[in-house]
Order: sequence, then structure tokens, then C-alpha cells
Amino acid sequence: MEMNHISRDEQREHIRQKIQNSNLEGRQLITFPASPAKSLVDETVEKRVCAYCRVSTDDPAQTTSYELQKKHYEEQIAKTPGWTFAGIYADEGISATSLKKRNEFNRMIADCYAGKIDVIITKNVSRFARNVVDCLSVVRKLAQLHPPVGVKFETEGFFSLDNTSEMILTVLAAAAQEESKTKSNSMNWSLEHRFDNGNFLTPVLLGFDHDENGNLVINPDEAFTVRMIFYLFLYGFPLSEIAELLTDLKRPTKKGNTSWSASGVRQILTNERHCGNVLSWKTFTYDFWEHKKRKNKTDRKQVLEIGHHDAIVSQEIFDAAQAKLKSEKYARDRRPLPTLDVIDQGVLRGYVSVNRTWYGFSDNDYKEASESAYDTDDSREDGIGEEANGGSFSLDQYEIVRSHFFSLKDKPVATIGNNRLTFNTVSLKKFEDVEYVELLLNTVEKCIAVRPCKSDSPNAIRWGRKKDGKWIPSQRTISGFAAALYTIAGWDKDNRYRLCGQYFSDGSDQMLVFDLSEPEIIRLVKKGEYQASEEDGVDQTRRESEAMDGDGDMEIVTVYSLEKAYPDNWEGHFGDSAKVAGFERIPYSGNWEILRPARTYATAGGMRQEIIHEIETEAQKMLQGLGLAI
Repeated sequence: MEMNHISRDEQREHIRQKIQNSNLEGRQLITFPASPAKSLVDETVEKRVCAYCRVSTDDPAQTTSYELQKKHYEEQIAKTPGWTFAGIYADEGISATSLKKRNEFNRMIADCYAGKIDVIITKNVSRFARNVVDCLSVVRKLAQLHPPVGVKFETEGFFSLDNTSEMILTVLAAAAQEESKTKSNSMNWSLEHRFDNGNFLTPVLLGFDHDENGNLVINPDEAFTVRMIFYLFLYGFPLSEIAELLTDLKRPTKKGNTSWSASGVRQILTNERHCGNVLSWKTFTYDFWEHKKRKNKTDRKQVLEIGHHDAIVSQEIFDAAQAKLKSEKYARDRRPLPTLDVIDQGVLRGYVSVNRTWYGFSDNDYKEASESAYDTDDSREDGIGEEANGGSFSLDQYEIVRSHFFSLKDKPVATIGNNRLTFNTVSLKKFEDVEYVELLLNTVEKCIAVRPCKSDSPNAIRWGRKKDGKWIPSQRTISGFAAALYTIAGWDKDNRYRLCGQYFSDGSDQMLVFDLSEPEIIRLVKKGEYQASEEDGVDQTRRESEAMDGDGDMEIVTVYSLEKAYPDNWEGHFGDSAKVAGFERIPYSGNWEILRPARTYATAGGMRQEIIHEIETEAQKMLQGLGLAI
């Protein structure tokens, strides 16, 4: 009968009849019995036995427990018949919630795989592993080896190779896991209340030691290294150069290492304990099992105590270092802490020197600095756009001819957008062989200007370079200055702005001035959407994928185009020929002095001038004392 041509009921009936009528008469069957299950107490079989012990912290008080465990297992293995000592594997100061850092545990498992161990003895499940998944996984893999390796849990009194062991192990491992989690929550609760009461944890730190009461006290030799890092950084040394210098001088870290890195220097600069403060919970463990930590960004409550202990550097110096670190350009380059400088006399009165990469000055800082150059009666006798010394440069009687009516091809143009600034070739040619310029801002006149400067000027911008006798403009980031500029000018950060400039000169003095209130606006305008496949050619300035269909072959494409616009305040009179006229130009005969030095109005981080002087003086003394050239 062919089974595949009959019904299921008939197949089942056939199987029943076959079993009921089975007859072994005349058949020769040979049975091979299975090996008996491995027994822990079978003294006739020699077993290689090792012990695993662990304490979860490296506190000296735990040493007693650790040593007693080792002694106990050595004696137990030695006196048990049939047992051969296979070693003690001991992790000290390691948590059992993860296997990754338990070097001795992992070495023991590797020896099991290598066939060196038959039995592992450990005190209890929680010593072996508090993670249920890890515990069961390891025990199962050991049981599958040939020959299998068993684990004896003394406190619980069972052997992992017994038939009922896995159910017992699962329950006990789950209990150990929950216990570990409860301890972690309890510790977090304890720390939170400890910090609320002003009891902070102050681990070892370069520059400090602990007295007999656990309080931080200054270590004079280490404090010199800390002060050197702060002073040289604010003096203009980048992090990498400070690290190289400390390495060359063989200045030790707190752990005694003499090899420094930029990240190590940064850690010194960002630790608030160096200025006498202490902040709780700067990092926290977000992964309980893997002990992974991350920086606390309001994930946990923090407590800051000002003046917790004696300071190595002042709060003012510490704050200035944090301000400088926020500008990665300044942290990398050899530049001193910037100042906000304003020109208080001459044709550029009220213009503030701009550092294009510094984030530390706000739009209000620039406004206050610019306004500080003018008298309280707002008399601007030597400023552009007002009467001055017998000559005039006033535009008050005329409507300015908007740059949109003319081609900008032969005019100086500055383009600002996407945190970048570019001057056209015409601008570069106006200054002939000038490669570096200084960017200036006047918030009262709502203008920016450029004037020639030396390459080593703190705010120098290399606005172009010559190649084969031709000027090539350079695009420069103004990331630190852009936010303040956009706020002052009332611009939209998503647009680009083109400013038509005017060139002014008087003998050797020369400058370019660009009016912020008369920009040509270039913006992306949404034109529509359509559905297209990836093979379709799309002719547009920009497209964004906003959705995909179920097959992933089509996408909704948003199409944009570039459009030029003009400021909203021109609405109603822009292009009115009756009001548009050229303007009279009378040579400016006032106090030019374009290259007049600017005076310091403010410093980064609000530092006082005397502190800046102190930093310069102390940094020079340190370098001289170390026999280094300044």
C-alpha cells in the first residue's frame, strides 16, 4: 500500500496496527546503553576541579572576603577524593552584571573549552552571574561540551548537570538579577540624598590631595601644572601644543603618566573643581547591565556648590576658558582670548572689529560696543553719512539708487549666506595687493566695512589669493559671528544676501563699505511637488524627498527655485522713478585714519583687563622659568 495515496485517517490506522502487531521474534537487536550522567560525588572518576570567586568592589574591606573564598576552595578541593586541583580564578573589584570586564571568569571559560576543567565550584549564583541570560547561556554551553563541564553552586546546593538544575538555576538567577537592580536603585537614591545634603564625591584629581578627613587640599607641584594649562590656553596655546609641551617637560598626570593628549588637557580645563566648585552627577550609568555611562544633560538632578574648597584658578579664569573652548577654532589655533574692540575716532568711528569664528559675543554686545563710540547727543560729526569738517557725505537729500537697477558685474559685492562670507574679484582688485583684511561692523549705521590688515592680526581674514597673476576670492566661514549679524540686520538665516559695496580712499587709506539695509535677497521658493522615479531627470535647484511609496520606487519630490527679492521696507516705493535719483558725491575731507587702532570695549567671558594682563604676565613667567622661548 502506498501511504501517499490514502487518507490521513487510514495512515493513522495503519500505524496503530503496525505497533500492536509488532513481533520481535526472529529479529536480532543489540542495545548500547548510554554513559551514566556525570556525577559530582563519583569518587571512581577523577575530576579536574577549579573554583571561581569574586568580590564586587575593590574596597579594602572586601579583601577579607576575597582571601577567605580562595583559602576555602583550595582546602576543599585538596581534601576531596577524586578531585584534582585545576586552579582558582578570581575577579576582584568587578561587578557580576556583565561578563565583558571579568577577565578571570572569561579565562576560566576558555580553559573549559580547551578541555582543562571538568567541574567549577562557586559560592552561589550571584557570584557566578547576576544576569539571567548570561548565567543560563554559560551553563548551557558548558553542558554541551564533550565531555560536559558542570558548575557546583554551594549555597544553593545543586549541580548544573543534574536533570532539575535548569529550572532551579533560572529562578535563582532571576532573583540575583532583581537583587542587583534593587541595589542599583538604592544606590542612586542614596547618592541623590547625599548630594542634596552637600556631601559630594570627590575622586582623585590633578592638583589636589585628600587630607585625613577626605577633604580636598591643594598639591602645590600638581597645581603648577594645572595653572600652566589654564594660563597657556588663554594666552593662545592650542590644546595639542599644551599636551606636547607637558609631555616634553615630563609633567606627570595624577596617575603618574608623562604622556599627555589634547583630550587630557581639555578634561583639566573643564573640571569645575579647579576653581573651587564641585558639581554632582556629571555622568550617570544609563545601561545598568553593561555599565555604560553618558554625560548628564538634565537626565539626573544636579547640585553645584560654589566655594566647596580652595581654588587653583579663579572663577573668572575658569569661565574664560569655558568660553574659549566653545569655539573649536580657538581651541585648536594659536590665538589669545579675543576682545571686542571698537574704533572711537576717525571715519570708522563706531565700527567694531569682528572675529568671524568667535561665538562668545552676542548681537547686544556688538550694539553696545558700537554705540559706546558716540557721544550721548548722538553727534556723529566724523562719521560717514553726516556733515564733517567742511565737506559732506550726506545722503539725506536723495533717494538711494537701488543696486537692483544696475548690473553688479563691475561693482564690489559681498555675499553672505549659510554662515559663509565671500567677496567678489572686483572687491579684491580695489585693494590691489592686499591679501588680508579686517571685517568691521557698525550697528548704528547698519554697515559692514573691510580695511587692510596684517596677516598676524587676531581678526585677519584671508579674503583671497593670487594665482598666475589673477585674484581668486576665498569663501570664509563666519559661523561665530553669523547669528549676531542676522539678528542685527533682521535677516532670515535660510536666505543668502548680496551687498553692493562702495570703495573709499584718501591717499594710502582705503576701505570698502557695504550697507546691510540694501541687500539683494536670494531665497529658495517652493514651486510644487510631483511624483518621480529614481530614473527621472529632475531639473530644479533643490529637491527634498518627503515620502516614499510602499515599493520604494517612487518618491514625492519638492521642487524649489532661486528667486531674488528686496527688503520689506521698500514696499510701496521700490522702483518709483519719481523718487529715485543719483546722489551727489563730495570728497570726504574729515579725519580718515582708517588704520587707527581700536580700543578694547569688552573681553570674552566678561574678563577684566587686569586679569588678561595677569594671564599674559604669568604665562610668560612660566615659559621663561621653564627655559622656553616666548
